[in-house]
Amino acid sequence: MSASPRIVIVGAGIVGAALAHRLGRRGADVTVIDRAARAGDGVSGASFGWVNTLTCDPREAPEAFRLRRAAIGHWRALDRELGGRIVGHAAGAVMWCESAEATREWGEAQSTRGALVRPLAPPEMRVLLPAVAQPPDLAIHAPEELAFAPGPAARRLLQASGATFLGGTEVRHVIDRRGRVAGVALASGEEIAADVVIVAAGLATRALLGIFVADLVIGASPSALVPITADASGLGCILNVPGLQIRPAGANRLLAAASPIDGETDEAIARRVLDRCTQVLNLPETPRLHSAGVRRADRPVPRGATLVHGPVAALPGLWAALGHPGVILAPTLADTLGAAILDERMPHGPEPAPIH
Repeated sequence: MSASPRIVIVGAGIVGAALAHRLGRRGADVTVIDRAARAGDGVSGASFGWVNTLTCDPREAPEAFRLRRAAIGHWRALDRELGGRIVGHAAGAVMWCESAEATREWGEAQSTRGALVRPLAPPEMRVLLPAVAQPPDLAIHAPEELAFAPGPAARRLLQASGATFLGGTEVRHVIDRRGRVAGVALASGEEIAADVVIVAAGLATRALLGIFVADLVIGASPSALVPITADASGLGCILNVPGLQIRPAGANRLLAAASPIDGETDEAIARRVLDRCTQVLNLPETPRLHSAGVRRADRPVPRGATLVHGPVAALPGLWAALGHPGVILAPTLADTLGAAILDERMPHGPEPAPIH
């Protein structure tokens, strides 16, 4: 690879932006292309942004759990590198299950596999989370976990990368010239030459890789982000309890994540979340839906793998970057894929594998 390779990244979500930052800081000539006018306005912009192990069962998915543990440190390091402009909330997370016994078992599974978690009794809960109406007999506190807004984070990473950004631009296909990648063709008819093309386009990844891959299957996991106007002063950290996943998001604002039920309208999603919010939290005023409204997204989930990142075997110079959850794993994807592309020493992490 040349000292300053021309690299095109298709997709300006959090994964594409993290890749641009990693490669641009190493001297690559990077162009990032996205059909949205602004970076981070796709699935990343509708993401809850919680970097955690608490929602992953290490007994069923030990490798995914290990990657999530490492990602907490990766995001903190990236935040320091950018002067604290990424992480918006770093006070940790609290969760509980349907019963104290289930909570205890979950906490033990997390701690025995290296996660920093501790039991939380009602007196401590009242100090840490005074907004909780009825503290359970037992909860789990994970003080290292963090949250951030993935859309703005993608824009900050892209700005810091020095990359050229082409927003509102659609890539029609990857150019194959004499058995090697030569760039991308745009819907406008223009071609952009490149030594390397990385497809980090979420659900659109499979179509863009086209005839060059046969085995890649990407499913969609529907999600919804519900912004809430309410006094958030009594909610000092991320809260994950049965029927409610919520976090502070600035003065008088909370963010909740929801999994839409088939056929459920935005109004029904908001009503369900707000009803549960009033059951779990004792807020000074009745929470209401923020004017921004419910935002939905379909998260890309590669079938049979946590990560799909590596060279496309059928076309040298073509790479793919996809992970679930992408927000959590973006720095890991960027570090390992960036090192492989630039022929640098591979950092500790999952080594990129050929995609067939």
